[in-house]
This record gives sequence, structure tokens and C-alpha cells, in this order.
Amino acid sequence: MKHWAAIYMGKPWREDAEGPHAYDCRGLVAAVQRDRWGREVPALTRADRSTPEGRAEFAAAVRRGGWARTAEPPREGDILVCQSARGAHVGVFVQVDRRLGVLHARAQRDAQGIPRGGVVFEPLRDMLASGFGRPEVWRCS
Repeated sequence: MKHWAAIYMGKPWREDAEGPHAYDCRGLVAAVQRDRWGREVPALTRADRSTPEGRAEFAAAVRRGGWARTAEPPREGDILVCQSARGAHVGVFVQVDRRLGVLHARAQRDAQGIPRGGVVFEPLRDMLASGFGRPEVWRCS
């Protein structure tokens, strides 16, 4: 793939990793937003993920940073927030060869519990078919 997103593709998934050699989903979104568009996305700590109060504070910080949920069709640079069996998951919408898809760091572990996931680009419909749900699109103003 000859595209700016290719530098992230195939990098391994690691919990709490923010690059450049490995990413978790939030770390990837933060890196892409910063590197590509000069935008900041607040840090999301493990405590934030585990409590309703923490998630609410994170959402408030995102809004203060100029991000807002939109009902408009997604476009390159927007953030996808969806739910999986493990909780919230995020990715970045990317346009590749006139195809809009999602760049995200997918967490997977093998039978021994060793991380084997990585950064992938896939259509939103494929993500939804594989267990991600309740998609929300967030855009920076």
C-alpha cells in the first residue's frame, strides 16, 4: 500500500503502547491524529476505562479538545468509537484508493495469552461483522 497509513500497518498491538513500534487502539488514534493532522487526543488511562466516572471525564476532555460526535457520514481523519466484548474500541477513518475504511489496532491473544494482534485497515462493515458494535463518529472542529 503506497499511502501515508502504511507506516502504521502491521505494527504489533501492545496494551498501553503509543508507538512508534507498537500500539494499542487509543495509542494508534492519538499518534495518527498528532502525526497526520496535528490534533491532540487526551490520554485514556486504565482507570478511565474501568469506571463510568473515568469514561465520562475522558469524554468531557475530548469535547474540550474540539471533538464532537457527528451524525454526518464519516470522512478521513474522523475517529470511530465502538464497543467490543472487551469494552470501547477506537480507530481512525482513512481514505485509501477511494475506499473509506478504519485504521485500528486490534487486540488478539493466542492460546497462551501472548499478544498477536496488530494494526490493520478494514472496512467498517467488516469490523461490525466481527463483533464491534454501536459505532459513533467523532470529528474535530
